[in-house]
Amino acid sequence: FSNFTEEQLRKLSQYGFFVVPTKKQQLFYNYEENEYNKIPNFVTADNLLQLLHLVFNTSLKKTEEKVLLAKLTAMEAGLQSELAKRAALAKDPVYVSLRRYFAVLHYLLSNGSLPKDLDAEDKKVILLEIQNIKGQKKATSPIFQTLVDYSFFKIRGHYETSAALKKYFLAMNWLSQMPFRAKTEVDRRRILLAAELFTANKEIAKNFTAIYHLTRFYAGEAD
Repeated sequence: FSNFTEEQLRKLSQYGFFVVPTKKQQLFYNYEENEYNKIPNFVTADNLLQLLHLVFNTSLKKTEEKVLLAKLTAMEAGLQSELAKRAALAKDPVYVSLRRYFAVLHYLLSNGSLPKDLDAEDKKVILLEIQNIKGQKKATSPIFQTLVDYSFFKIRGHYETSAALKKYFLAMNWLSQMPFRAKTEVDRRRILLAAELFTANKEIAKNFTAIYHLTRFYAGEAD
C-alpha cells in the first residue's frame, strides 16, 4: 500500500481506516483480488444484507413471474366464468360494479382486451379507471366512487424488467389497492357477492389460496 493522499493519511490517523470508491461491479471481485494478494477481508454487515436482499429479490421475482402470474391469470378466468353464470343479476348495481371491477383486472392481465358482453356504459367506466391507473395521481374511482391514490400503480423495482412482471404488478395492485368499504347495505352486498364468487368454484379458491400463501411467505400477513 502506497501513494496515500494527504486526506487519506488524515483519515487513517484519525479513524484507523478510510473508504475509497471502486469501479468493480461485483463484491466478489474484491475478495478474489485480495485472495491473490494475501490481503484479509473486512466484511461489514451491509455486505451480508445486500447478499440476503439479492437472494430474496431473485427468488421473489422468479416466483412472481413463473408461478404467481399463471395462478392469478387462471383465477381471473374462473371469476369471469362465474360472473357469466350470474347474468340474471345484470341490472343489479352491486353485480354491475363487480363486473366492472373484474373487467379492469382482465384488461390488466390480457394486454388491453376487455371481456365480452360489456355494454357501452361498462366500457366507459372501465376506460376511466384505466386512465386513472395510467395517470398515477389521486382521483375518484368511477367504480367505487371514492378517492384513490393511483400513484401506487407506478411500476418500480424489479417489476420494470419484463412485460410479465409489469402485468403482474398492475393486476396485484388493482386487487390490493381498491377499497371495499362496508358502510352501506350496497357495500356489504358487494363484499358478500365477491366472497361468493371466490368460493363458488374450487379452482378459483385453490388459486386464491396459493397466491395468498406465497405472498404471505414473502411479505407477511395481510392487514
